[in-house]
Parts: sequence; structure tokens; C-alpha cells
Amino acid sequence: MIFITLGTQKFQFNRLLKKIDELISEKKIKEKVFAQIGNSDYKPINFKYKEFLNKEEFEECVKKADLIITHAGVGTIITALNFDKHVIVVPRLAKYKEHVDDHQVEIAESFSKKGFVLSNGENIESLYENIKKSKTMKFKKYISSNEKINNVIDEFITKTEKKNKKIKVLMIGSSMKVKGGIVSVIRNYLEYKNWDDVDIKFIPTHIDANTLVKLIYFFVAIIKIIFSLIRNKYNIVHIHVSERGSVKRKYIVINIIKKISPSTKIVLHHHGAEFDKYYENLKYKEKVKIKKMLRTVDTNIVLSKRLVNSITSKEPKSKVEVLYNAVTTYDNNKYNKDSKELLFLGRLGERKGVYDFLKALSEIKNELIENNIKVNLCGDGEVEKVKEEVRKRNLEKLVSHIGWINAEDKEDFFSRTMINILPSYHEGLPMTILETMAYGIPNISTNIASIPEVIKNGENGYLIEPGDIESLKKYILLLISNKKKRTEISCEAKKTIDENFSIDKHINNLKKIYKSWS
Repeated sequence: MIFITLGTQKFQFNRLLKKIDELISEKKIKEKVFAQIGNSDYKPINFKYKEFLNKEEFEECVKKADLIITHAGVGTIITALNFDKHVIVVPRLAKYKEHVDDHQVEIAESFSKKGFVLSNGENIESLYENIKKSKTMKFKKYISSNEKINNVIDEFITKTEKKNKKIKVLMIGSSMKVKGGIVSVIRNYLEYKNWDDVDIKFIPTHIDANTLVKLIYFFVAIIKIIFSLIRNKYNIVHIHVSERGSVKRKYIVINIIKKISPSTKIVLHHHGAEFDKYYENLKYKEKVKIKKMLRTVDTNIVLSKRLVNSITSKEPKSKVEVLYNAVTTYDNNKYNKDSKELLFLGRLGERKGVYDFLKALSEIKNELIENNIKVNLCGDGEVEKVKEEVRKRNLEKLVSHIGWINAEDKEDFFSRTMINILPSYHEGLPMTILETMAYGIPNISTNIASIPEVIKNGENGYLIEPGDIESLKKYILLLISNKKKRTEISCEAKKTIDENFSIDKHINNLKKIYKSWS
């Protein structure tokens, strides 16, 4: 008999139960199986189970079992070993919400290295191979007083203490009241729940206001940063920067950090779509300052491989890491295949190509109206100028919304969106593209900056050259008229984000950067 025991943890462990059901269905497991499933809400189909067992029931199941498959609860493992049972340990993982952290991986590894158990580590797909291996493997005999088991526990305690020593990060960027993609990135960081061994404090240095208010706000922020650096031992300061005034502010901040806390590592996270253009127009002395800033920080983070040269061409001695922007993903594709609305989500102005979009709309207006299509222009910037352009091109009946929407309104607009359109001239890695693709919305954008590293033309969206009105019209009409193609693009778009641009993957990569200094 195989006995599966998941203890009394308050968390589910559906993943393991589903895998056992799958192996039984495939006739890879032919033995009788019984499980104590604890607080898991998945109910097994192919084997008997009970939520909880009393002590006598538990020991009876252990005695009858030829093989025990368990989560990495130390008490359960030791009880099974005391009965000389073969044990496979499948650790709970935080990313599946099976525990608060991944300490069970370390427990399983500690027992496995000593030869007492087999462990799946983080790969549940190896479970069947371990079940086969358990039938022929000679497990080491566990003796409770054995010095080796004490070593196992000592190793685990040492690792746990190291793990529990949090990396303290001071994050600096714009206020959450500022509109734009950078703030979306920062908000994702601050709202993320599974930082585990990273502790973040955020101090904003910029707000949208008149010049005097901005200066006062920045001065107050500098005071906060100084006091925070004096009172706290930060391992890392993570600074978000774009261009123009943002660069000037961050140059001051970096110099202050180096004077007050010279051992603190500095991450400079670049988001500016027009950083190169801004740099080229600077005077020589200002360029020297930027070069110094780029090589002074411990790492410059850029949003794609294409942007590495943007830093190294200015200062070859600078250190650069690539970290793609990322977004929260969904369990299933939320795309509304019957939606009738086009979306432009970004700052309203020439750089984002909104006027090209309006020109294209005016030339296919009749086809759009015949198909009951509506258009939403969501963003701040040149709102009044865009409204005037809409009037001039006689698009009032077509355009339903012009202006900013807050984060809470986004999902409502996404649920009604057929295509997201962003015909930009200059970009980094637009959050609007990632957010809409995560929702399953097909995108039409431009073949610039980091965008081609996300959108593959004709596969998960469409790319045009900046200013190519004819291609923009062609792809809009193609997607409007071809529901099957829209659905295919939608599936590939979501798959791209799930596999490469999820917030979980992004945070794990950022943690690796942080931990490289800890």
C-alpha cells in the first residue's frame, strides 16, 4: 500500500493529490493508495482518503504502508523512518500557495542528501521515477540517536537562520499618484505578497505638480532618505529612473547614498523611453555626470537585451543586467471574444503615436461603424489636443472615452477590449502591452525598442513600423473581421506572458540580483 500524508498544515497541497490521481489513471500506480489530505480542497477520484487521522489511525496506516509519500514535515518524516518505511518527500512550494515560503525544499534536501529518503525537490514530474526507484533503492537506516541525523537538523537550522535574515531594500521612485508605466512597475513590487526574505521600504521623490511643489516634495524626500539611511542598515537601494528631471534627481540621491552609506549597494532601474535622445542633447559637463552615475552604481537594470547598449555605449565600465518588465497573470484567458472596442492605453501624444491612430481611424471609419466598433483613448497628456483632433476628423461617434483611467478601471476596459493599439515612436518595454497580453487581448504595436522581444509578428500580435498608417489599418481590419485569428492571437499572447513575463518569474530574477551581494 502507498500511504500519502499531508499533515495538518492550514494550506492545501492539491498539486500532489492531482499528480497521484493522474498516475493511477495512467496505470503507472497499481498499488492500493490511501491519503490523509489535510486542508486540501481537491478531492481524490481514484483513491480513498480522509481529511485527518487520529494518532492510532495514522500509525496503523504507516505500519501497513510499503511506501509513504509525504510533504516535508519533519515530524512525519521521522515517524515514517522510525517504522523503517521507504519515504518519498514532496516539498510544499510557496509559489503554489502551499506554504508561506520554500523551507520544505531545504528540509527534503537535507534528509535526501543523507540517504534517508527520496526527494522530488521542486519537480513533481519526477514523482513516478522516484516511486519506481524506491522499490530497488537501499535506504540508509535511520537511528534517532545517530549523530548524522543531528547533522541533518543542524544543517537545516543553519540554512533557515540564513534564509530568515532578510535583505533590506530602500526603493526610490515616483509617488503612487503619478500616472504612467514606471509607477505600475513600482506598484507591482509594493503589492507583491511573496517577497519572503526581502523587506522593502519605499520613499517617493517626485509628484506631478507645479515646479515649486515638486522642489519642496523632493527636498522633503531627501530628508526622509537621509534619516532612513542613518537609522536603518539597508543592503540595497533600488532607484527607478527615466530621463530629464528624473535623472537629475537620482544623480543627487546617489551622491547622498554614497556619502552616508558607502557600503550600501545601488541598483539603478532604467525606464526612460527617450533616455538616448535626452542624453545626446546634453552639454558635455552633464554627460560627464551621467557617465559617472552609470559606473558608480553597482548595477544598471534595463528592460531588454536591446537596451544594454544604451548604457554601455555611454559608459563602457558600467555594469548592466537585463530584467524584463512583468505583470500579474491570470489562471485562465479572460479575453472577451465578442468585444467591440479598440483600446489605446498610454500617454496621449505624438511619441505614443495617438495621432497616427486617429488618422488610421478616420480612413477606415465607415468599416468600423458598420461593425459597431467603439474606441477608447485612455491616458493623460495632450487630452484637449486629442479631443480637438477627434472633432476635426469627425470621429465623435466612434470614440467613446478620452482621458485618464485609474488602476481600478483598467479591468473594466480590458473586459470590453477587442484589440489594444500602441503605435509608438519611442518606448522601453510598455506595461500596457504586457498587461493587455496577460488578459489575452491581441496587440498592434511598433517594431521598436523592446517590443519585438515580446510581440512576434503574426503569432501573438502584429508589429508595424512607426508611422506606417497603411499597415495599421490593415491589421485593425484583419482582426476585426477574423474572429478565429483574434482567438489564436489571444491564446498565444497570454501564453507568452505566462511563460516569460509573469510577476513571479520577474521577482525571482530580481531577488537573484539582490542576493548576489548578500
